[in-house]
This record gives sequence, C-alpha cells and structure tokens, in this order.
Amino acid sequence: MHSSLIIRGLLLAGLVTAVYPAGARAQDAAKSAEPVTVPLVNTTFKDEDKNGIPDGWKDYPGVVGNTAITPDAAGGVKLKDDDEGNGIGLAQWIPVTPGADYMAAVELEGTGSVSLNLIFVPSIPAKEAMVGQIQLSTVREFYPSAGGKQVTAKAPEGSKYARVWLYCPKSGKCDVLVKSITLKTIGGTTTPMAAAVAKTGKPSAGATDSSKLVEPPRNDHGQKHPDSTLKDGNLGLMDFETGDLSQSRLMEGGKYEVVTAPEPVRAGKYSMKVSLRHDKVRSEATSFRSPADGIAKYGWSLYLPNEFDGMTQFSIVSQWHTWGSGRVAIIHPPGPPTCIVISKNTWSLLLRYQDPDNKEQYMATKKEFSFGDITADKGKWTDFVMEVCWRGPKEGNGYLRLYKNGEKVVDYEGITYFDDATSGPFFKMGVYKGAGKWKGEEAGAVLYCDEFRMAGKETPTYLVDPNPERRAAGGNAPVPPIQPANANNPNKTAAAATPAPAPEPAK
Repeated sequence: MHSSLIIRGLLLAGLVTAVYPAGARAQDAAKSAEPVTVPLVNTTFKDEDKNGIPDGWKDYPGVVGNTAITPDAAGGVKLKDDDEGNGIGLAQWIPVTPGADYMAAVELEGTGSVSLNLIFVPSIPAKEAMVGQIQLSTVREFYPSAGGKQVTAKAPEGSKYARVWLYCPKSGKCDVLVKSITLKTIGGTTTPMAAAVAKTGKPSAGATDSSKLVEPPRNDHGQKHPDSTLKDGNLGLMDFETGDLSQSRLMEGGKYEVVTAPEPVRAGKYSMKVSLRHDKVRSEATSFRSPADGIAKYGWSLYLPNEFDGMTQFSIVSQWHTWGSGRVAIIHPPGPPTCIVISKNTWSLLLRYQDPDNKEQYMATKKEFSFGDITADKGKWTDFVMEVCWRGPKEGNGYLRLYKNGEKVVDYEGITYFDDATSGPFFKMGVYKGAGKWKGEEAGAVLYCDEFRMAGKETPTYLVDPNPERRAAGGNAPVPPIQPANANNPNKTAAAATPAPAPEPAK
C-alpha cells in the first residue's frame, strides 16, 4: 500500500544579508530577497498532445524494459521502474543566473528511490548523455526522504542553464505518482525557456553554441577517435550518480559495480567498487584523454578498506596511459607512463617521459616520488588533485603538481611526456597488478573510487576537486582536508582543526 508523501527538496545556499537604512530602501531590500517563481513548462505534467510524455518534458532515460511513464488523467505522471537494468526519468532545461539561489519542490506519493536534480552547465549539449562532460555542479536529493532533508546550492560562475531532472536510478526501483513541481529563485532570471527548447533538450537558434560538443566513443581509448579527447572548457565526470557505469568510456578487466551506503561513498549516493579475482590482473574505469602537449587538471577520490593489501604485490590505483597517442618512446620495463602505485605500504607517483639525453634511441626515463605510508589512509577516503602540463623535450616547460587531501605532495618541473604525440594520455582508476598471476588474497584487492573530474587549461582547478567543501568555496578560501571516517558511518567525515592550502592555480 502506498503512503502519501509530500516532498520538499529545498535547493538553497548562500543567503546574503545587508544593512539598509529604515524606510523605502529596507522595504526594497526585503522584496529583493523574496523568492520568485521560475516559469517551468507544465508543472503538473499534463499530456495534452497525447504522445505519452508530459508536454514540455523530455523522457531521459526513456522507456526501456520493464519501465513506464504514464501521464495520469486526474493530474500528475506515474513513473514506474521494476527493471534493475534500466533507469527512467523526465527533464527540462531552464536559463539560470550565476550566483543566484534556486529552490525546488516536488509533490509525489509512492514507493522507491527517485532523485530531484538541478544540473548547472555553461551550454546545452547536443545530446542529453553529454551533460556529465560539461556540468559545473549538481545538487540532488533522493526521495522518499525521512525528515524532509534539505540541500543547498547556488548557480556557479559560468553557468547559463540548468537541467531540472526527476530520475529513478538504473540500480533502483520506483513506483510513484509525481503530482507537481515548483521552482523558485532569489536573484535569478525568470525569463522562460522557449517551448521548443524544453521539449527537445536543444537550444533555439542563437541560444547557445553546442556544435563543438562531441559524445566520446565508448570501448576505444581514442586511437581511431581523436574526439575522445576532452575539449578545453568542458568538464569530464565520473561520480557514478547515474547509478550505473555509463559515465566511463571503457570498463576493463575484473569485477566492478556501483554501490551505495552502507558501503563507502565519497559524495552523493553512489560510488564504484572494484575487486580482483586471481584470474584477472585489472579492474579499472577509463575516462577521457587530455590534449597533446597541453594542460590538464584531474580530481578523484580513493577508499582503501582496512583489509587492503599494500605489501604482498604492487597495486597501480590510478594511471595516465599513452596507448594510441602516436609515437611513444620505448618503456622498459613496460607499464603506464604515469601512475600512482601502492607498494610496500607506500604511496608513490611514477612519472615516465622521453629521455632527452638518449639521441640514439627513442627511449623513456623515469622519476619516482614517494609520499607516505598508506596505513593512516585505510578506512577513509583519500582525495587527489593533479595539475599537469604534458610536454615532451622539444617544447619543455612541463610540470606536475599532486595534492593529497589538500596537501601538495609532488611539485615537479620538467619533461612530462613524449615528442610527436597526437593526443594526450587517458585516465584510469581502479586496481592493476601487472601481467601474469598476482600474489595475495582476493579480499586484499578491493578498492572504492568516486568523484572523478577532469578539465583543461581554461577551467579553474577547484572545479575538479573531489572535496565538495573546497569546490563550494570556489577556490577563494581554504577548507579542511578530509579526516578519518566516523567509526559508525564510513561515509561521514570529521572537520579538521587546521585548514589545508587550496591548490595553486595552473601556470
């Protein structure tokens, strides 16, 4: 039997207070702080054109398998998902004002897990599936939600649009009647999006230029697909909040799955869990390439369980690989040119690059940077941010800076890549233990990954930081690094007594 729930997801942040003289100015200030309605299209989900989808809304994901979207004759729309292999949702676009506050509310009844999302972007992509590549920030709440949880958000700098998205995740089920939705703003535009834009998910002529946005090919590292390189100004994302692995360009090797609490999750509701059996040597998720000889910024978070084996055999947990990027120097012994390795319970960054002193052969040389024991990092999330300029010997002026939990642990200037490359390296995270059989227990080869973001030269570094507090600070203020997990809940972290410095801006 379904219980009636009235959901109020308040998406609100950063209320600004000001002092005004008594009288008219004070009254004007009070009025300016009052929320005003944003004109969403069809807030009660009517289907007057009888095409099975509420007018002004886009079905994303659409009906597949044992899922259904059914407008109700008495009002509202029914979302039903009995298929754990497929998700279902409804979305529309709105124009937004950077710095403005937004408040959304949904009235629904039923059972199951449904999320309400506001996804802020600088432009509307050509395809709905490409939103994750360019999104600047996302706020969401999952319902039914005991106690009416509240989330906060502000349209980030550079945002022009937001996608309002109701979504039942692929890994969950739902059976709800969504009766109505409202959206209000303080300080934001109330100009309505054209009806054609709301229905198709594409901008009207002149609204935005999305012609250069390309959906990356899957199941290919980019050797035959140069468009798998992340374009500057876009934001690559793997935070698994789709409830599946669709944000990855390629899944490689052994066992991997999207999990939720009570298993560790860095932010949101989902993370990726990878594990190795003895008949596999890798279990990894792959993302974009960077431009050749260019600046790239990466942020991601790893969780080492207490049982993680960092002694018996090495584990590569993050890597930047050059396969398919043109001419590459001979690497001996073979391996990824750049990677983060755990060996003998120690974190290390291994950087391989073209040897400028070997004029006879096109060979690689290497540098290794160790940055501490892993023991204190077990049982909690470890955040990484890396700023790098991939440069071979001809151009020079390369650099690599690595931050762990907000602290700079590698600061290198010099050659970082190879001459004659046609594209930059692609990023992978997970576990890799080398060719052949590996030693140790399978229980010690489990790792969790979350909150990966990647960007180019024009995007501020703070936007890739996996620490949501640091991202919310906008790079303008230091915030505490992540601390040991709460013993009763591995997803909760305590505040630090001393703030860590924010990552330095790229050169």
